[in-house]
Amino acid sequence: MINYKGENIVKKYFLNLSKNNIIFENVIWLFFDKLFRMGLGLFVGVWVARYLGPKDFGLLNYAKSFILLFSALASLGLQGLVVREIVKNKANQFEILGTSFYMRVFGGISVMFISFISIKLYEPENDILHYLVLIVSGTMVFKASEIISFWFESQVQSKFQVWVENSVFFISAIIKIIFIYYGLPVIMFAWAFLFESFLIAIILFGVYRSKGLKVRDWSFSIYRMKYLLNEGWPLILAGLSIMLYMQIDKIMIGKILGEKEVGLYSVAVQISEVWYFLPTVIASSIFPSLIKLKENNSKLYKRRIEKLFDIMVVLSLIIAISMTFLSHKLIFLLFGGDYIEAGKVLSIHIWAGVFVFLGVLSSKWFLIENLQKFSFYRTAWGGLLNIGLNYLLIPKFGITGSAIATVISQSFSSVFLNAFSKDVRPLFYMQIRALIFYNYIKLIAK
Repeated sequence: MINYKGENIVKKYFLNLSKNNIIFENVIWLFFDKLFRMGLGLFVGVWVARYLGPKDFGLLNYAKSFILLFSALASLGLQGLVVREIVKNKANQFEILGTSFYMRVFGGISVMFISFISIKLYEPENDILHYLVLIVSGTMVFKASEIISFWFESQVQSKFQVWVENSVFFISAIIKIIFIYYGLPVIMFAWAFLFESFLIAIILFGVYRSKGLKVRDWSFSIYRMKYLLNEGWPLILAGLSIMLYMQIDKIMIGKILGEKEVGLYSVAVQISEVWYFLPTVIASSIFPSLIKLKENNSKLYKRRIEKLFDIMVVLSLIIAISMTFLSHKLIFLLFGGDYIEAGKVLSIHIWAGVFVFLGVLSSKWFLIENLQKFSFYRTAWGGLLNIGLNYLLIPKFGITGSAIATVISQSFSSVFLNAFSKDVRPLFYMQIRALIFYNYIKLIAK
C-alpha cells in the first residue's frame, strides 16, 4: 500500500498534469497512436528483418539513414514554430499554414536531389543503394502534409492525426506482409515507405477538409517565409546536427564494417529508440499550454517544467534498467540467432534514452524562451563529438563502440553542454535536479 504521503507525492507530480481535460485527452490519443504503431511496427519490423536477413535489412536501413541526414532541410525546423505561431497569432493561421506548406514542398524536393547526388558520390559502385535512396527520399516531399498535423497539434486535437496515421500504418503493414509472402526483393519495401507517406498526405488533406476548412484559403507570404526562416534557421541547423549524430553511426558502420553490421546495429537501435515516443507525446501535448502559461504565470510555468523533467527521468530510467537486463533474451526472442550480437549493443544504447528524454523537453523550452540558436549549438557539438568517437571506437570495438559513442555524445549535447552558457544554465540546473531526484527527495523529507 502507498501511504498518504506517497499518495500526495504521486498526485502532485503526475495528476496535476491532467487537470486540463483537453491536454490529458490529447496525451491519451498520442500515446495510443505511438503504442499502436510501436506494437504493430515492431511485429512487422521483426518479420521484415528476419525475412531480409542482416545484409539486406542493413542495406535498407543504410538508405533510410542516409536520407535522414538531410531531413532537417525538408522540415525546415517548422514544427514547433508553426504550432507556436498559430497559438499566438490565430488570425493569420491560413497564411502561416500556406507559407509553411510551400516551404516544406520545396525542402522535400531539395532533399531528394541532395541525397541522391550525395549517395552517388559516397557509394559510387552500389547501384541498389542508389535506387533505394532515390525511392525513399520521395517521402520527404509528401511529408509537407505534416503542416496539417501541426494545425491539429495547435488546437490540441491530435486524435485526427492519430486516426489517419494509424489507418495508413496498418495498410502499409499488410502490404509488407504480402511482400514477404510473395518473396519480393528489398527494393519493394522502399516503395512501401513511399506509398505510406503518399497515402497519409492524401487522407490528412481529406480530414482537414471534413472539418469545414479549405486549403484554398491558405496563402503564401514572402514576409512570413522570411520570418519563419529567420526564426527557424537555428532549428534547421539543430535538426541537421541531430540527424548527424543519430544517423552517422549507421553510415560509418556501413562504410567501415559493412551492411551486415548495419543490420545488426539497426535492430538494437530499433528497440532502443522505440521508447522515444513517450517524451514526444508528453512534450507535444503540453507545449501549447506552456506557451500560454509562460505569458500569464512565469512561476507556475517554471514549476511545471521542473515536474516534467522529473517525470522524464523516472520514465527513462525504468526503461533503461529493464532493457539492460532483458536485451540479449529480447533480441534472440524477436529476431533470432542471426541477430544475437545486437543484444550487447542494445544494453548500452538504451542508456542514451535518459538524455534523449531530457533533450526532447528542453527543445520545447528553447522554443518558448526564444533561444532556438542554442538548440543548434548543443546538437552541432554533439554531432561532432559523435563523429569523432565513432571514428575512434568503431574500428576498435565494432558496433558496440558506436553505441558507447551515442550515449556519451547524447549526454553531452542534451545536458552537460547547457552548463556552459549563462542563458541556458537555468535549464541545466533543472535537468541535474531531475537526474539526482532533488525534488522527490525534497518532498519526502518534508
